[in-house]
Amino acid sequence: MAKGVENSASGKAAKLALRRKALAWIGATEARVFEGYAGNGAMWRAVWREAAQTTGVDKRVIWDPQRVLYVAPVERVLRAIDLAAFNIFDLDAFGSPWPAAYVLSARRRLAPGERCAIITTDGTGIRARFGALEKTFAVLAEVAIEQQGAADPAKTDRLARQAAAGVARRMGGRLVWAEVAAQTGNKNLMTYAAFGLEGAA
Repeated sequence: MAKGVENSASGKAAKLALRRKALAWIGATEARVFEGYAGNGAMWRAVWREAAQTTGVDKRVIWDPQRVLYVAPVERVLRAIDLAAFNIFDLDAFGSPWPAAYVLSARRRLAPGERCAIITTDGTGIRARFGALEKTFAVLAEVAIEQQGAADPAKTDRLARQAAAGVARRMGGRLVWAEVAAQTGNKNLMTYAAFGLEGAA
């Protein structure tokens, strides 16, 4: 990946497709996006600027007067603000999105029938090669941290769905749909996913 480029060419198309699916499912006029790890605004320019509201968060951002931004760690902001203001959570982490998803699951409750979408970029595949999952990922998926074959794409897909279902349960809802994109190669083992949640009746 070239210096200053935050989205690989091989992964960008998948990331855009997943975000457009989430935006369509919520509806652009109703979409209120929490864009974690917002970076230089590539996803905002391509998709999230169509939403009714977008708030970006990152420890390092390029200032842009058109964007509402918190310059702070994502998990800290998730702990500090009213998360009911958002119904799409874009957790585009370089490492693992699951610590942020865990905080989200503890602080955001879904009203009956309320729709919510979560998009993840998960780079924990390298650790999974050695048979161990990231801790909050394992907790949300309700599996042991030690996992043989954890880096296998089929298993990654299944565990990501389990973790998202765990987030949904903790938020008082259920997982309605999930789309996990193919990993982009053995060197980076990056996984892209989007999940649709709905509040339990």
